[in-house]
Amino acid sequence: MKTLIAIATYNGEKYISNCLNSIPNSPDVQIYIFDNNSTDSTLQLIKQSKKNITLIESDVNLGFGGANNEMINYAIINKFDFIFLMNQDTYFLKNCLENLLSIAQTKEELYIYSPLHLASDGKTLDQNFANYIEDLNLDSKHSFEAAFVNAAAWLIPIKTLKKVGGFCPDFFHYGEDRNYAQRLKYFGGQFLIIPQAKLIHDRTVTSYTELAAIDLMKFKQRIRVYLKCFILDVNSNGIVSFLTTTKTLLGLIKNNLFSLSPLSILKIIQAYFEVVLRIRTNYKTRSACKRIGAYSIIDV
Repeated sequence: MKTLIAIATYNGEKYISNCLNSIPNSPDVQIYIFDNNSTDSTLQLIKQSKKNITLIESDVNLGFGGANNEMINYAIINKFDFIFLMNQDTYFLKNCLENLLSIAQTKEELYIYSPLHLASDGKTLDQNFANYIEDLNLDSKHSFEAAFVNAAAWLIPIKTLKKVGGFCPDFFHYGEDRNYAQRLKYFGGQFLIIPQAKLIHDRTVTSYTELAAIDLMKFKQRIRVYLKCFILDVNSNGIVSFLTTTKTLLGLIKNNLFSLSPLSILKIIQAYFEVVLRIRTNYKTRSACKRIGAYSIIDV
């Protein structure tokens, strides 16, 4: 069974060596890196690695989804059995990939497989990952289904790719995994978390309040992406998606009324209108997301 490790990099000099060093050596595993025009020492560190790597040096930043779509198409064309989407700031722990594959090879369901995402201390769950599960024993041996897992570490069978396709280009960075999960559900699939497989996600999670205090433009962009995930949800019709998006807007305002500045609240409202007023574009995107193999080499 051939597996492609796909890593989209961008200014990841802090992480990339640890990431690559954690990948097990195996004749059945190939590493493919698509670099989004990094300006730090990321490329130099990749080239210094002793791993056997296929490296694409892009002269433009295609974003997370765009870079991974290039690697998804490579996996389909070259007849891999699985592709493992791996963030540059993630590191395999012992036997992580092997434990994932040992279970994935036995399943017929339309799944995306995920290890446990641990924080940088290697002992506690990643802060965002913990939001997707309840009352988990880190030593559990029982796999369980989930509606969503962020795309920092996805093992995807090629048969799943051929059904769901690639990432929607409406999402440059953030939100593309939410949209993909919605499309996975639309085709009758879901996520399977395998606790025997563990991986470190070495990151710091920034809250909306913290981001608003640092950079209002990035805050507005993050809110816009968040709301776009609701308006483009293919599991609801257009009217229901609009109502859900509006309800989400009101919830954001209510929950953050006293923790955000008036200008930040205004940015939330602006983001909402920028999303919902793209009626024709939203309709076309929702229709495209329902196609089998959308946004991949097999999309027709």
